Amino acid sequence: MATSPVSGACLCGAVRFEIETPTLFSAHCHCSMCRRAHGAGFVTWIGVPYERFRVRAGEDRLVRYRSSDHGTRSFCGTCGSSLFCESTQHPGYLDIVLANLDPTVDAPPQAHFYFDDRVPWVAIADELPRFGGPTGTDMDFWDNNWAYPLQLLTQRGAFVLQVNYHGSGNYGLKWVESICCGKYYDLETPDINAGVDFLVEKGFVDADKVATLGWSNGS
Repeated sequence: MATSPVSGACLCGAVRFEIETPTLFSAHCHCSMCRRAHGAGFVTWIGVPYERFRVRAGEDRLVRYRSSDHGTRSFCGTCGSSLFCESTQHPGYLDIVLANLDPTVDAPPQAHFYFDDRVPWVAIADELPRFGGPTGTDMDFWDNNWAYPLQLLTQRGAFVLQVNYHGSGNYGLKWVESICCGKYYDLETPDINAGVDFLVEKGFVDADKVATLGWSNGS
């Protein structure tokens, strides 16, 4: 349910607008276009549905710049403040620079995006989720935080068959006894092979592109 309007404006005050909360999201963007457009280490955006957004003054002062094949950025033609970003990839809402809104707005940042593109001279010490990769939204940035290997593969379109290697596959005592002989995976191997054969038969995977990935216990 929408709340009382929250006002916003550019630096000179020529362009004034308001939104109704709640916002869809609030996040820091580290992509090079945002950094250059704002002259900053990163930019904090909020997402607002068009029906909760209104320009109250200065519509004629807005200058729109087509920054990509799908995105348009708007800024004040008088003071140059960057204000909005619209994209055909999300036609239901627009991005608004959080810093141009009344500071009482309840929209704490929830994540970092395009984290791989971050500048080295900005230290990020918060514990917010960090996304990167080609889309800017993959959890595959190579920093102190690591994504699960399965996530990285599926994000790139791979079909991943995840097998429980660690003995809870209803093998019970047989599996426990196999450990002492160093045959950790002997019981699971037929199941893995059967699973792959099934996927190939159904056309879910290409038999010529099947690979294995192991971790833990030196597998």
